[in-house]
Amino acid sequence: MNKLCTAFMLSILPCLALAQMAATPNENPEKDIQKISSKEEAVKQDGGILMYPNPVVHSKFVTITSDKELQKDVLVYNVMGKEILKQQLKNNRLDVTSLNAGIYIMKVVQDGRYIARKLVIR
Repeated sequence: MNKLCTAFMLSILPCLALAQMAATPNENPEKDIQKISSKEEAVKQDGGILMYPNPVVHSKFVTITSDKELQKDVLVYNVMGKEILKQQLKNNRLDVTSLNAGIYIMKVVQDGRYIARKLVIR
């Protein structure tokens, strides 16, 4: 049981740290949001992963691609660290229609490794 709890905490701590950063009030929150609306504007993140658009404004989907065409599982957490969405990507697209406007932490798991990024829904 202790090993399970430790593994869980190690996997969720980066998400909680990002959630804390996202929840910290800022005089100009727009300054912290990197606006990515197309593949051309997307910057490769750790592991060669591209995510766009971010923030999501008029789209129902977030496109997530990587250098490796392997299965990708996506988990979305609210700023309190509660998992609110879990999807296996189909056609490299994450359906975000069930998410209300707000700031989320998105964890992309591929080939046993993961990255976590802030996701903004407007």
